[in-house]
Amino acid sequence: MKTQILIAAIFFSGFVFAQEKSDTLKTKNIEAVTLKKQVFKKQNDRFIYDVASSPVAKGTNTFNLLKQTPMISSIDGKTLKILGKSEAVIYINNKKSNMDADALIEMLKNTPSEDIQKIEVITVPGSEFQVESSEGVINIVMKKNRNNGYNGTLKVQNEQAYYNNPSTSASFNFRRDKLAVNTNMSVGSWTEREKYRLSNGNSTYMNESYGFNDDPNKNVGGSINMDYEINKKQNVGFTYNMRYNKSFNSVLDITNTQNGILKNRTVNNENAQTRNHSFNVNYEVKTDSLGSKLTSNVSYLWFNRDKYSINETFPFTRIKTIRMALLNSGYHKSSTIMRLM
Repeated sequence: MKTQILIAAIFFSGFVFAQEKSDTLKTKNIEAVTLKKQVFKKQNDRFIYDVASSPVAKGTNTFNLLKQTPMISSIDGKTLKILGKSEAVIYINNKKSNMDADALIEMLKNTPSEDIQKIEVITVPGSEFQVESSEGVINIVMKKNRNNGYNGTLKVQNEQAYYNNPSTSASFNFRRDKLAVNTNMSVGSWTEREKYRLSNGNSTYMNESYGFNDDPNKNVGGSINMDYEINKKQNVGFTYNMRYNKSFNSVLDITNTQNGILKNRTVNNENAQTRNHSFNVNYEVKTDSLGSKLTSNVSYLWFNRDKYSINETFPFTRIKTIRMALLNSGYHKSSTIMRLM
């Protein structure tokens, strides 16, 4: 009798231990389950970067965000390229941007990355995109506030390169029932300095040019987007973008040599200003439950650029002759010589 009780006790304790071990394993499995949203998605015709789900896509601007997107690159900081495509056409919220290239890049540089929902790199554009077969599309989808209310962002940036370049941008989003409004405003100034050195020739004859380009810019820009949901199948929208750029006292200073001998110096002074206004009215209606839709767009672009430039070339032989004449006459004025140089 004692033996039976002992065996039963051993069996019961073993059963309890196994049950506890099984429960422990189940608990650990539940703790190990984590849900993560996919940041990058590959579809048949496009590559999608879900910016809103990326923890690293914060605290920067949209242009830098695009440069970090797979398949997109920028060599000069002024243009965007898609891998395997001749040109990249920018769309914003599925609507083609009619802004000139400089104004568009400046707008992207002043749009906070926090305002972006996702970026679509479309390598096989469909008929809804107005592009050539050799071109690709970068579609930037802005965030939309789904709840009634408002929010905004303010960004102040200062970049120290060869010159100091400050900028400020602000955005404001508002939604009330079926009406959604998004606005953006930016102002900044920057001066770029580029150095040049170009050589060509061989061991017996060599041409070389070197110098710099200082290009100061002041920029003001803004945009407004309005969307109104007529009903569950119909939507109408309005978009306005404006940019003003002023670039005065831009200087290109180049010195040319032949076989190590100074030949001439070329100085180009330029004043330019650019104005850009673009409007878009669009209407969209869903035609069935499968996602088919009919879209209509009316766009208007006003672009104006004024430029005034003076280009002068000073031969070094002439400068040397003038300097010698001044020295021989006993009269020397450094400011005159410097101006000629």
